Amino acid sequence: PLMHLLEELGFKVEIPGYITGSSGVRQRFDIVARYPGVRAEYLAIDVAPGEASPEDVLRLFAKSVDARPKRSLLIAIPKLRDDAKPLLKAYKIECVEGEGAEQAAERLRGLLRA
Repeated sequence: PLMHLLEELGFKVEIPGYITGSSGVRQRFDIVARYPGVRAEYLAIDVAPGEASPEDVLRLFAKSVDARPKRSLLIAIPKLRDDAKPLLKAYKIECVEGEGAEQAAERLRGLLRA
């Protein structure tokens, strides 16, 4: 559902996806979506099954600092732990929660259209 939504919105999607960071290391994300009509602007997404932890946020942040995507997003299925929420703000990472992939995709649609 996530891939289909992103393609429907015009993104070019790679699962898994890689972005070569400023360090020269290829950073792996669960999903990399290239913005429509833009060559080097990416949406980098990691999916955390179960309750997403602070470690999940930190892992995504570390990769994002090197890869520099336009937006970094954590998809938490079913939810994000309360102790991880302050890190999202501090690291400017967006998060979508959903009981399943379909619900997460619908919430992602709303986030990307906002």
